Amino acid sequence: MMSHEQVGDELTRYALAELGPQERADVERHVASCDLCRSELQGLLGDLALLALASPQVTPPPRARARLLAAIGREPHMAPAIASTHSRPGQSRALWWMWSPSVAALVLAVVAGVLWYDNADLRRQTRDLASMVANIQLDAQNSKELLTVLTAPDAMHITLIETGSRPQPHGKATYAPLKGTLVFVASNLGQLPPKKAYQLWLVATPGGKPIPAGTFKPDLRGSAMVMHQTAPRLKPKRFAVTIEAEEGTESPTSPMVMVGDGG
Repeated sequence: MMSHEQVGDELTRYALAELGPQERADVERHVASCDLCRSELQGLLGDLALLALASPQVTPPPRARARLLAAIGREPHMAPAIASTHSRPGQSRALWWMWSPSVAALVLAVVAGVLWYDNADLRRQTRDLASMVANIQLDAQNSKELLTVLTAPDAMHITLIETGSRPQPHGKATYAPLKGTLVFVASNLGQLPPKKAYQLWLVATPGGKPIPAGTFKPDLRGSAMVMHQTAPRLKPKRFAVTIEAEEGTESPTSPMVMVGDGG
């Protein structure tokens, strides 16, 4: 037989249907005759019901319904309590009244748990899908911009070659004057010293100051691509590449390693 303090410690486990048959019976006998414990148990059952009802109102998927039915099927069934000859009047009715809310609270708690799990999984899938869509949209925008420059009617296509070496790495610059967009693609480039990068330049007028048009580093195969936005409506006469500090410079500090005339 449990003491008043022991029953108080077990009320939460009783509300969650975690007690064994003997412990559950001891709690029910005590609660039937103790107003304080009965009131506390009713509050616990009410809190569990409110927690379940606070879950989002969604239609659970078929697998959630199957798990719920399986969980209910595994719960032990309690026969109606028979009043003892030593019980006070109304004791049997109190036991039956308490058992019904506990079953309802348990079912609601299981439903809340299943819905929470499925909603969390759905939110995770939604975030992953949104990230994938954003990446696809970004790639599509970049591809559209690249295609626009390469196929522009006024695009200038210039091939750059490395000076003083054969066979020569080569690069190709495509410039759209109306938009001021420059696309440069190179292959067979040599690897760079530490903290160095290739820098692309364009010269708008013969003998004019070179205009920086972006830095780049080749991959392990010696390939590279850079897209740079300049002032629109320039008419570059020459394109060139030098090796500079990896953060880039405002004017060339080393000899040209690749050069091409824009006509």
